[in-house]
Amino acid sequence: MKNWDKKVKEYCEKYNIPIFYLAETLYEPKVVPMIRGKAFEFSVMMALQEILPKNK
Repeated sequence: MKNWDKKVKEYCEKYNIPIFYLAETLYEPKVVPMIRGKAFEFSVMMALQEILPKNK
């Protein structure tokens, strides 16, 4: 994962999130379930990519 710090900074600027409060924003009770849900989707996608044959 390259330049994650740059991507985080750009994301915060794009959505007007003070980077100083990013961690607090991510720990908000309303935000955590959404993050976990998206993370689960990506985990399933990665698992399926490993076990299913690739299209040629």
